[in-house]
Amino acid sequence: MTKEYSLEELEAIGQKLSSWVESDEYFETLENAQFQGRTSEGVAQAEAIVQAASRGRPSLAAEIDGKSPTINARVTPDLKERLAAYAKERKVKPSVVVREALEQYLPRSA
Repeated sequence: MTKEYSLEELEAIGQKLSSWVESDEYFETLENAQFQGRTSEGVAQAEAIVQAASRGRPSLAAEIDGKSPTINARVTPDLKERLAAYAKERKVKPSVVVREALEQYLPRSA
């Protein structure tokens, strides 16, 4: 029997899934994953989770339909650890810290 999830439960699952996918733990889990066969209950549960997660976060650029632009940068392990510690201390995601730092550092006219 498949469990029926309330909208609040699905949104909470989606938020947790989004946070997890943005973490280092996600990639470590993928490297160590052992996949099991499909069951109808497992498929239904996965579909509910994906549906909740696919709502996604609102775009950071209101004038753009779809996804917000992203950037990638290589950093030293020390800088990554400092970013993670600082974000955890402030109870925000590292991406928030990076956005705030870029906003403060870059001139508006660039």
